Amino acid sequence: MAEYYFNNKLESNNFKSASRGLYAEIGGTMTRNAQQVLLDNNIISDFDDISHEPTQINAQIIDEAALIYGITANHADILRANYPEYADKIHAMPENIGDPYGSGLEVYARCFEHIKSAVDIIIEELA
Repeated sequence: MAEYYFNNKLESNNFKSASRGLYAEIGGTMTRNAQQVLLDNNIISDFDDISHEPTQINAQIIDEAALIYGITANHADILRANYPEYADKIHAMPENIGDPYGSGLEVYARCFEHIKSAVDIIIEELA
């Protein structure tokens, strides 16, 4: 949801976000509740707009990225520990974002509100 929100906010800019996971479920897809929240918030126009495939983070991805944001401070710490040569480009989101996986739509909607708040702060910092 963070990737889609960020890219939607900056669609006319040179910035591009891509979501990568520490423990990505390869071959999976975005949950239906996450898709519904994006639809409800006009980030996507229908479910066919989703082309998200979970991808595991690795050194090449980090090397090619300008900045990396862990969805929690713990995620950022794990990345810094595993990739210390890239520690200067790894940051935590301005607030820890809980993982709504397996929860109901209401939890996903609350999570999205936290994502919006954190991503908006990052966008202000990038400006």
